[in-house]
Amino acid sequence: MSDHLQESVAALVAEGEREGCLNLSRFNEFVAEHELDDDDVRGLYEQLDEREIEVSDDCGRAGEEESTYVNGDLAVATTDALAAVPERSRPLAAPDRRGRGRARRS
Repeated sequence: MSDHLQESVAALVAEGEREGCLNLSRFNEFVAEHELDDDDVRGLYEQLDEREIEVSDDCGRAGEEESTYVNGDLAVATTDALAAVPERSRPLAAPDRRGRGRARRS
């Protein structure tokens, strides 16, 4: 590894240590930016693993509680998607099994 690459790796590792996690997209950007080969990527993973830095696609939610819901609350919070569309923008007729249109009942 070149000196510049080693400095960049050290900065990436420091970022992971600060956050306690390294975002997978940030990791992939780093790999692409520095055109790392498989051995370099493996070595970088090992360095992160030695420092117990997790590479994850969900770093921003580390301290969040798990979501919970009650079915009754969910039913109240959701809307009927068809009701949200003005009636005049709905199709006037839907084809029946034979492919012919049929009039909509009001």
